[in-house]
Amino acid sequence: MEGFAFVYIRYKLVLLFYHYRARGDVVAITDQNGQVVANCEYDAWGNVLKGDAKGIAADNPFGYAGYMYDKEIGMYYLVARYYNPEHGVFLSVDPDPGDEEWIYVW
Repeated sequence: MEGFAFVYIRYKLVLLFYHYRARGDVVAITDQNGQVVANCEYDAWGNVLKGDAKGIAADNPFGYAGYMYDKEIGMYYLVARYYNPEHGVFLSVDPDPGDEEWIYVW
């Protein structure tokens, strides 16, 4: 999903619109009336510094760099592997490392 970003999502019959920072972080969500229902700010590793979500926006799975956050384990899922923002590392090697010497890096 690299380079892919949702513009909106229909959730429980409500349209939610995503607002991104240049890196792809979801920094705000608005509803179909233009009301801000969620704000979020991240550090460089994806840890939430400030977050405020109301109503159904609290169930939003997308965050840092637009990746899906798994609340149960506190990690982001990046297509083929999990990323731990607390330690700033992936839990497994990159399945497609290319020419990269460091297979656990971004």
